[in-house]
Amino acid sequence: MINAMLPNGNCQPLENCSIISANNHYRSDDPTRNVEIRMYKPEDRDVARSLGVAGHLASADAVTQPFMYERAVYWGEVVKRFYEDVPANINVKNGGCLFSAVDTKDGTLIGTIGLAVSDEDKKSRRAELMRMVVAPDRRGEGIGKLLLAFIIEYAKVKLKCRSIRLMTNSLFAAAVHLYEKYGFVNVGAKRMGDAQSSVDFKWVYELEKQLQFVQ
Repeated sequence: MINAMLPNGNCQPLENCSIISANNHYRSDDPTRNVEIRMYKPEDRDVARSLGVAGHLASADAVTQPFMYERAVYWGEVVKRFYEDVPANINVKNGGCLFSAVDTKDGTLIGTIGLAVSDEDKKSRRAELMRMVVAPDRRGEGIGKLLLAFIIEYAKVKLKCRSIRLMTNSLFAAAVHLYEKYGFVNVGAKRMGDAQSSVDFKWVYELEKQLQFVQ
């Protein structure tokens, strides 16, 4: 397998990365990470679903607001439904994809990230970033950066996308900061919940990153 370095959190062009190979694997050359990113498998479903739900609840617990906890429970149910039919929910026929991050020491699934491509997105050569999550007990290790750098390169090289967009909210402040660091900009925002409240995390943001795809 040909490996690719990620200096400063950036993935090298995928022509030199193992994702171009038939098995669509990527292994970090950083020995301290022990992380491999590979295509999602049906047997990943239960753990991936649990990680997605846990991610929402952990963020809500950090805020300790009843309203946000209710929203987290709601989105946790959305995550569960997503994993009932992954191919349909990412529009795999249009190039949609889902990847799992695995700890190479013990095979534990520690994160996921994917791209959904609707019919309209395909015409516009755009993709929607989704299901980016890192296991709560593995946060702060740079795994989120690894996943995001990887999926940006995948969108450019494999899908020839012109842009990636995503929807998030300020409940996930750390994730929003990471997206901004990687060049995503806010192209729209709307308030969710009680319009009388001034609490900042009740905003939903649409972020987008323009790409220079590889010919």
